Amino acid sequence: MIINTYEKLSIFIDRWISGHIDLLLIQSEAGLGKSSLIQEKLKGRPHYAVNNYTTPLANYKQLYYNKDNLVWYDDVDLLLANPIQIGIMKQICESKQIKKVCYETTSNLIGDVPMSFNSTSKILISCNAVIGNNPHMRAIRDRAFFVQFQPNRSEILTKMREIADNYPLLEEKEKEEVLRLIEYNAKNCKDLSLRSLIKGFQLFRYYKQKGIDWKEDLLKELGLNEKLVVMNELM
Repeated sequence: MIINTYEKLSIFIDRWISGHIDLLLIQSEAGLGKSSLIQEKLKGRPHYAVNNYTTPLANYKQLYYNKDNLVWYDDVDLLLANPIQIGIMKQICESKQIKKVCYETTSNLIGDVPMSFNSTSKILISCNAVIGNNPHMRAIRDRAFFVQFQPNRSEILTKMREIADNYPLLEEKEKEEVLRLIEYNAKNCKDLSLRSLIKGFQLFRYYKQKGIDWKEDLLKELGLNEKLVVMNELM
């Protein structure tokens, strides 16, 4: 399912948090703010979050300690490279309300955690790339609400203005100067990202202190497509 707005993305995350979605898989390009949005919504809620890597045993133990809480895996490439992790992920991502998770080990590091338990955790997986060539990820994707987040440039620029409202290190007129430069050149960018805005603010602050023009470096950071620039000028 392809969605194009931050409002719709927010609705899907809210459905997961409220327990109406057992397994949610969100894919988008990097730098579009999905992780920040999820982090904001999870504030104050009992949850277990994994960013990129954890050992299989540590993952299993945390799943046990959070067996009734929300579980969020952010960027799972390294997890799915480990066959033991794959087994754990497949168990916790079963499309059942109550899932049985097992981990047979002779290691004393398991402590007082049983080698099997039932879990009602709701799972969210967010990633930057479609991992369709991974057969294990395909199995998980088939069980999940699979959302591909693809906002257009206008949507990203609107989100930038929301972020700018809460940026404390520049005056309003200074933030507006950076925003206008990005908005004017957005149509010529290869990959427009929310991170471009923060980088622009940082460049502005640094070069303001040095008394140097910041615009040239920001335009380079935006990665302008020269062919698009020429086409737009001709049109």
